[in-house]
Amino acid sequence: PPQKKYIKRQSVVSGKSSDYSSNHDVHSEHLQNKLLHLLNQRRSSAIEIEVAKSEEWLSHSSQSHSYTAQSDCEDDSQSDSQGGDDVNNDFVEIDIGNSEMDSKIPRTIKCEVAAQKQKKKCERKSSEKQKKYSKRQSTDTTMYTSLDPEDPLIGLKFSIVKSDEKKSGRKRPLAKVNNMTNSFRLKLKRRKKRTIVLSVTIIFVAIAAVAVAIYFAVTRGQSASISAGTYQGYTNNGANSTSQGSSLPHNDPNIDKGSSGNVLPSSNSPEFKPNKNLPPINEDLSGNPNFPTLQKVSGNAVAVKNSPQFEAAVWLLNHDKMELTSESAGFLPRFALATLYYALDGANWKKALNWLGAVDICMWQGVSCLEDSSISLKLHDNYLNGTIPSEVSILDLSYLDLQNNSIRGSLPPSIGDLVNLSILNLNSNQIEGSIPSNLGNAVKIVELSMRDNLLTGVIPLSFEKLYMLESIDLGANQLSGEIPNIFESLTGLKVLNLGTNKMRGLIPDSIYILTNLVDLGLFENTLAGMLNGNIQHITGLQILKLHTNQFTGTLPASLGLCTSLESLQLHNNKFYGTIPTTLGTLTSLRFLYLDDNQFTGKLPELSQLSALKYFDAFNNLLTGVIPLNYGKLTSLVGLDLGNNTISGSIPVSFNKLIQLQYLTLSQNKLLGSVPSSIWQLQTLNLLDLHENSLSGTVPNTIIVSSLQFLDLENNQLQGTIPFQLLSAPQLKVAMFRWNNFIGTVDTRVCEGTSLGRLWMDCISEIKCTCCNRCA
Repeated sequence: PPQKKYIKRQSVVSGKSSDYSSNHDVHSEHLQNKLLHLLNQRRSSAIEIEVAKSEEWLSHSSQSHSYTAQSDCEDDSQSDSQGGDDVNNDFVEIDIGNSEMDSKIPRTIKCEVAAQKQKKKCERKSSEKQKKYSKRQSTDTTMYTSLDPEDPLIGLKFSIVKSDEKKSGRKRPLAKVNNMTNSFRLKLKRRKKRTIVLSVTIIFVAIAAVAVAIYFAVTRGQSASISAGTYQGYTNNGANSTSQGSSLPHNDPNIDKGSSGNVLPSSNSPEFKPNKNLPPINEDLSGNPNFPTLQKVSGNAVAVKNSPQFEAAVWLLNHDKMELTSESAGFLPRFALATLYYALDGANWKKALNWLGAVDICMWQGVSCLEDSSISLKLHDNYLNGTIPSEVSILDLSYLDLQNNSIRGSLPPSIGDLVNLSILNLNSNQIEGSIPSNLGNAVKIVELSMRDNLLTGVIPLSFEKLYMLESIDLGANQLSGEIPNIFESLTGLKVLNLGTNKMRGLIPDSIYILTNLVDLGLFENTLAGMLNGNIQHITGLQILKLHTNQFTGTLPASLGLCTSLESLQLHNNKFYGTIPTTLGTLTSLRFLYLDDNQFTGKLPELSQLSALKYFDAFNNLLTGVIPLNYGKLTSLVGLDLGNNTISGSIPVSFNKLIQLQYLTLSQNKLLGSVPSSIWQLQTLNLLDLHENSLSGTVPNTIIVSSLQFLDLENNQLQGTIPFQLLSAPQLKVAMFRWNNFIGTVDTRVCEGTSLGRLWMDCISEIKCTCCNRCA
């Protein structure tokens, strides 16, 4: 806002006041010249300047209600010439737009301008002046001059404002003058420009809005890509660009090759833009001639609004650009896939390019049409969420892969109608309920995988009809009951995984005749009984996992005839007796877990098992000594013989176990010293020798750069504890209690090492200032 200054009135005769400096006079003359120049140029313009009178002047002229600008100036001139104190203290409020102008502008300038302008008006009749003056007095308005923008002084604004009420009840008019300089002129131009730009922008926005409304109104129901963007979550650009063939290079990282071999942009491509704000679907389909066909395959579900079947029908009959009829060969498959899309939350799929688009279903991402006219559907790892609809049986599926999603609910019984289905993979979902018994009707199934779900009930007996089965994986569910004896006809079975369930009973005899079986997993159940010697007939068996059950009895020696065994996991059972020596002939064996059983006798000879990586016989009743030829197991990574009654000494040949990382010989009856070669194993991470009768000292030359856990408690070790051992670069826990160590622990152990816990006997024989725990 303009600055408000109070300007002292000056005498017309003198032209200046003694209170002002020379600088004030310069500014006054400059403004006077501008005003005079303006007046000469605008004589024909109606410029009216109202000069405010002071309260004192009004008191002297109270007898007369009419005055002119000339008489006003004369009165001021006379009063100023008299040098009255009341005149010197009289001020007029003025708005100054130019900050460069002095705040105190003499009243003389206004008077002279007014005198020149009102010279001709003074010659008019006094009655007309009185009439005009009276009209002005009753009006409270703002008058503006109409000036040329190119003029040095843009314009003057003269206001007649209501004066402040005085105690006497009179009103004093105030003259406000706003001098708009060149800077203000630029502001006006900018404001005018912004106004024009804003107006043009509003017009364009309105035109664009109308155009968009017309476009969607015209194209609604005609473009399948638009309907897909409206009801299924994809933009028009994404559908059209793919239907015309992708121009992306084959080595582009954003390309995903569909199962049909088509190069399709992945979900990371800018062409794929899901739209999750789906409008409600509420359309009447009863009058459509193709609707009865859909009712025959879906029943009443297709008439239930907001159901997946209804939404699919609305899209197919009203919005699908392909405009198929019930007589078209692809009509029902298109309906089935659309139902699957809506039932499994297709709008949020990670990969759904072309779904519900204006192309053949063979171009929909994850859908492949094979040469035998069957369909392969691969939607694994795709954020599927919902229940599989029964309409999936309409499709002539040969491959169905929906693993690693969030599918819930039970399996539709119609899944058994997929007579050409060869691979069914539903792993890692939340499917519950029992396995449909009519799944046995899908006799061409080769791979059946439903691992990691919430399935309950028993294994259907109808599985015996699946004679082409090569793999059954039902692990990590809640299946119960006994394993049915149905495997006689499944001679081609290679993988049988029923682990982590609630199965009970015995292993059925029909399993032992599966000569092609490679992987048998019955672990983590409540199975009991003995392991049948007929296991030898499974000559191709590579993985046998029977751990965490209630098996009992002895291990059959014929187990050694399964020469292809790579992993034998029998831990956490109730096996007893000696460990068959025939296990030493399994040259392909890499994992041998016999821990937590009741085996007795000596450790088996395993020198021929050059591929063995892990041997665990912890918590048994084994006796004898550790065979010296265990040093030949050069591939050994972990060896756990703890919690037995093994005696003798630690073989010196262990120095050849250059890949050994875990060595546990605790809770035995071992004697002698710890071989110095043990302290030279650079790959050793864990060394547990506690609760033996080991003696001797710990050598000073130690190279255990990878050691993290060391337990030597409850032995008869003596001497000092080398600082080189305690300062091993990765050592976290060291336990030395209940030995005969002496000396002082180097204080450098307290700082600057990775050791987090040191357990030691804090008695008079040893001083430890930084033990975490002492006994």
